[in-house]
Amino acid sequence: MSAAALLFADVVLIVVLARLCGALAMRLAQPAVVGEIVAGILLGPTLLHGELARTLIPTEVRPALGALAGIGVAGDTTRASPWGSSCSSPWRYRSPRSRCWPGS
Repeated sequence: MSAAALLFADVVLIVVLARLCGALAMRLAQPAVVGEIVAGILLGPTLLHGELARTLIPTEVRPALGALAGIGVAGDTTRASPWGSSCSSPWRYRSPRSRCWPGS
């Protein structure tokens, strides 16, 4: 299997497992993020001394997967910033009544 196909399969695996665990957590009256964290623990090196992670996510795919994760974190951080997509510049002064102000 090519590296691109392995990367795609691993991304699909991570997303599907996170969604399933998130749905299960919501059925148990917990926030979905709790289930998503559990999915990360299941896929990470914590469970079974990392054997499951080494089997499902080969070492040749991990650098690309890490890069995709970094892009996702940067995108999520930017989206959550006070200037987000509706503000033109983070350096302009914003009044507390501005739509771009945190918490508004």
